[in-house]
Amino acid sequence: MSIINIIIVFIIFILSVIIAHMICSRYIYIGTFSGILTEKLTVWIITFMILAIAAMKLNILKLDDVSEDKENKKVSERDINEYKKQIKDMKNDVTSEESSEDVDYYDDSDLSEDDYDSDLDEDSDNYSDSSEENEYVLPDSAKRKLKKSDLKGLSIEELRIARNEIYARHGRMFDDKKLQKYFDSQSWYEGTVPASEFSEDVLSSVEKKNVAFIRQFE
Repeated sequence: MSIINIIIVFIIFILSVIIAHMICSRYIYIGTFSGILTEKLTVWIITFMILAIAAMKLNILKLDDVSEDKENKKVSERDINEYKKQIKDMKNDVTSEESSEDVDYYDDSDLSEDDYDSDLDEDSDNYSDSSEENEYVLPDSAKRKLKKSDLKGLSIEELRIARNEIYARHGRMFDDKKLQKYFDSQSWYEGTVPASEFSEDVLSSVEKKNVAFIRQFE
């Protein structure tokens, strides 16, 4: 209870005593002392209650301070718990992000199984049989997304060849004579599209992502 409420209750107490005394002074009480005292005390209690109720109705006396304090305390506790939960979620997010970086370098969430299957069907005519797989730096670069482990140990030149292998599978020719000579030596390669006319639209979703992925390590 606040100091203001204490003062108001004290004023009501004084007023109730005065009013009760004025009421009782108009009557002549007959009986024992304890009986008269009980009657006067009853008058005072009734007077006090009437004044207190009137004060509360007029919003002069407020008894909800305690409940408000309890409610504020509950709100504060909820805020603290919510803050702790947010901190915990942030820590979990950071941990999950760090662990995901160890597995995959980029997110392929926008690729569906249909992308992988359709890519294999579309480009099957451009791939050689399994005996030619050994001629590729990265034989699976058109079939699946690459990881860091796939590029481990490759030199800058090998990474460059691996990236251009993806284009070469689609018959692209190269202005770089050294690069063109290399692919001409591969049994699976058939250069039919000049570099100036080649469009990356022929690449599958997996191939486009792998090209961007390899380029980051060159």
